[in-house]
Amino acid sequence: MKKKIVGIFVCTLLLIPILSTTVIADDNNPPNPPEIEGPTSGKIGETYTYEITLTDPDQDDVMFNLEVNFGDEIIYLDCGCGKSWQNGTVIAVSHKWKNTGSYGITARVYDASGEWSEWSDPLSVSMPKSKNNAFNTPFMQFLENFFGRYPNAFPILRLLLQRLGL
Repeated sequence: MKKKIVGIFVCTLLLIPILSTTVIADDNNPPNPPEIEGPTSGKIGETYTYEITLTDPDQDDVMFNLEVNFGDEIIYLDCGCGKSWQNGTVIAVSHKWKNTGSYGITARVYDASGEWSEWSDPLSVSMPKSKNNAFNTPFMQFLENFFGRYPNAFPILRLLLQRLGL
């Protein structure tokens, strides 16, 4: 009889933790990849603004950090407020490219459950060479500096060229 009581007591001690275990299901999905809209071409040295829309499949209003990769620089933003960004918030982000080339802008967002979204599809942006680069050669820069420094030299050069028949 004593063995039965001890056996029941041991079984009870083993079953109590199993029966009292609470299962917490985390049904959180990571945020959707942000959507990026803005200019797809421009000139180096000019500032361009892009609108980045943040959404969550669970309609959660709990997004704290945004990471944007412009192809030549990565920036990190946080909401900087007492509460998080709301679902559907549009963030305006500006950038200035220093070099010509083709770039892909991508972004991702971080939620309160500690999950990053996937990276967004890239928005292709091109910063082509300036069309007036023909006048940006060293020889043309020399002429510009020379005639800027000696403005009376141009009429003399023109007269010489006329006399030579050129």
